[in-house]
Amino acid sequence: MNNDFPKEWHLFSREMHTIQWFIFSALNDLNKMSIHDKGAFYGFFTSLSLALERYMKILLILGFMVKNNLALPDGKYIRSKGHDLEHLLKECNEVASDHGIKISLIFDEDSVKSIIVKFLSEYSKGGLRYYYIDSLSNISKADDPMVTWREILFDIYNKYVKLKRKNKKDIESFKVKSVLSEMGEDFVLLTHGLDTNQLSLDAAFLEQSVIAESTLIVKSNVIEIIKNLKGISDFLERECIVLHQKAGNKSPIIPYINEFLSIFENDTQYLTKKKKWL
Repeated sequence: MNNDFPKEWHLFSREMHTIQWFIFSALNDLNKMSIHDKGAFYGFFTSLSLALERYMKILLILGFMVKNNLALPDGKYIRSKGHDLEHLLKECNEVASDHGIKISLIFDEDSVKSIIVKFLSEYSKGGLRYYYIDSLSNISKADDPMVTWREILFDIYNKYVKLKRKNKKDIESFKVKSVLSEMGEDFVLLTHGLDTNQLSLDAAFLEQSVIAESTLIVKSNVIEIIKNLKGISDFLERECIVLHQKAGNKSPIIPYINEFLSIFENDTQYLTKKKKWL
């Protein structure tokens, strides 16, 4: 059977399918986060760190192709980029600047976006990814990633969640606690927080409220990071298509990359409310 599409087209396509799945999986796990589903946190850390690294490397490849008349970089070029998400973000920002793309990937140091990228960058470099296995062997010198993430969520909660939202959560938890108190000795809470400490009823409600409210803010910032990356990849994709047409090539070397993440063309508020991604 004759295949009109070159090998590179299929490689780009499969990589974008992979990136799409990791992004959707990360957002799905964000929706599931709670003190009772700690696996969702690690699903989010792993999926998003992989998605961002791979997507940014695709952007760097596209930038290279635009500069070099659609020539692809060699293996050393990509391997040299490593796993440092903060460094990759700066490189992608330089690509955007070089092509006059008015999208910035440089975030304020204390912004939620910057905090997320810094945490995931440390996670993706390996020290946190295998923390529990390494700790069982007494070889880990890193901090527990769940404890670090808990601190991040509490900081976000204290800085960005409005008092009205906090009061609403307090009223909801009071109603539930009132019902549970009527159960007397029949009710026993056996759960641990993200820092492994056993939680009292009050502490459990507070921690769950912090997770729920802060996760919404994390989600909107993650979505905005992806939208920024997509804006840059859309531009570079168009430039590649122009070069392809000028060369008179029959078969495209890249697929329509923008279609894989077209859902991010919707506004952030709508996407933040989306419950199911997979």
